Amino acid sequence: MSKSDTLYGQKTRFFSLALVLLLSVSYVGYIPSQGDFNQIIIPFLIASLCYIYLTFKSANSIHITWFFSLAILSRAVLLFSFPNLSDDIYRFIWDGRCLHLGISPFQYLPSEIVGKYPSLDNKLFGLLNSPNYYSIYPPVGQAIGYIATLPIISTHYSSAVIFKGFILASEIGTIYIGWKLLKRFNLPPKNIFIYALNPLVIIELMGNIHFEAFMIFFLVLSIYLLLTNRYFGSGLSIALAICSKLLPLMLLPLQMIFIKHVKKALFYALLSAFVSMSLFGIFMNLDVISNLGSSIGLYVNKFEFNASIYYLLREVGYLIKGFNTIHIVGPFLSFLTIVLICGQAIFFYIKRKSSNDLFHFILMAFCTYLFLAPIVHPWYICTPLLLCAFTTYRFPVIWSLLIVFTYFNYSGIEYYENLLIVLIEYMIVFGFLIWEVFRNKKNEISKVVI
Repeated sequence: MSKSDTLYGQKTRFFSLALVLLLSVSYVGYIPSQGDFNQIIIPFLIASLCYIYLTFKSANSIHITWFFSLAILSRAVLLFSFPNLSDDIYRFIWDGRCLHLGISPFQYLPSEIVGKYPSLDNKLFGLLNSPNYYSIYPPVGQAIGYIATLPIISTHYSSAVIFKGFILASEIGTIYIGWKLLKRFNLPPKNIFIYALNPLVIIELMGNIHFEAFMIFFLVLSIYLLLTNRYFGSGLSIALAICSKLLPLMLLPLQMIFIKHVKKALFYALLSAFVSMSLFGIFMNLDVISNLGSSIGLYVNKFEFNASIYYLLREVGYLIKGFNTIHIVGPFLSFLTIVLICGQAIFFYIKRKSSNDLFHFILMAFCTYLFLAPIVHPWYICTPLLLCAFTTYRFPVIWSLLIVFTYFNYSGIEYYENLLIVLIEYMIVFGFLIWEVFRNKKNEISKVVI
C-alpha cells in the first residue's frame, strides 16, 4: 500500500469518527428541539462536510465493510435519544394506545375521546400536533405503534426506543438490498453511501422517527424482487410500502409497465391492491374510510410548507382572487401530478433501454410529486436520495443539504416561514437539476457520435 493510500485511509477514519461523534454529541447529548436552529444547523453542516468527503472523495480508499459499520453505528448512537425535532411521536403513541383499547385511530378524533381512558390523558393530548384530525398513518405504522405501546411499555421514551429499533432494522435492510442492486447492475457499490451516510437521512429517519424508513425499505425490496422476476414477492412488498406511506401508489404504474407480460402485470396489480386493502381493512371499515380520506384532503388543501411551484401558483391566486386559493391550487396540482406520472410511465414504456432506466423514471416520478406538492418536509427527500444512487443525478444530495435550513422557521417565538430560504433552496436545486439534465443529454449525444 502506498503512502497516499495510507493517508486516504487515515483521513477516512478521521472523518468517520468525526461524523459519529457529531451525531452522538449534538443529537444525543444535547438533543436540540425544533426551535434551536443554531444547535441544529452547525453540527449538521460539519457532519455534511464529513459526509461529502467520505462519500465522494474517499470511498475507494478503505474497505466497504468499514462504511457499512459506520452507517449502522451512526444510526445506533441515536437509538436511545428522544425525537425532539418532531412531535409526530406523540400521535404514534396515541394511535397505538387507541388500538390497545379496541378503538380505531381512524374512527374518532383525539379531541372526542381525550380523558375517557387513563392511557389517553390530557398530558399526552396536549402534546399532539393535530388533535382535531383523524390519523393519517397507514397499517404498517399502526402495527408497529401497537407493539411500541404494549401495556408493559409505560413511558413515551420507551415507546420511542421501540419505534427506533424497527427503523434501525429497516435501514439496515435498505442499505444491504441497495448494495446488492448496485452490484447486480454493475454500478459502483459505494453509491449506496450517498444514502447510508447522509446526515439528513440519519437524523430525520433514525433520530426523529419517520415512517419513510419503512416505505423506503419495502420499496427498494419490491424493486429488487421485480428486477429478479419474483413478481409475487415484489407485489407483496409494494403493498407493504403503500401500507407504510401512501406515496408508492403513484409508482405502481411504472412497475406494472416494467413487466412485459400483460397477465403477470395484471396479477401484480391485483395482488398489490388485495394485500393493501386487506391490511387497511384490519384497522378500518367502510364507515371510517371516509375519515382517512377527509384527513388526507385537509392535509393537501390546508397545510403549506417549503413548497416550490405551489407557492408560485399561490401568489398568482393572491393577485387574481385576493386570497389564498389553496382549495383550488392544491387539488389542481394533485391532478397534474397524476397526469404527469402516468405520462412518464408511458414514456418509460416507449423509451426504456435497460432495467437501470426504472430507477431513473421512479426518481423523476417521485420528484415530480415533490416539486408540485404544497408540503415538502425535510424527511421527504430521503427517498430521492436513495433512488439517485442508481442514476447519474445528484441534485437530491444538494437538496438534502439545503432543506435542513427550513428549521429556521421554528426559531422564533411563533412559527413563521421564511420564503427567502425557500427561494434560495429551490433556485439552487432547480439550477443543479437543469445542469445535470443538459450534461446527461450531452453525454448521450457524445456516445452516439463516437
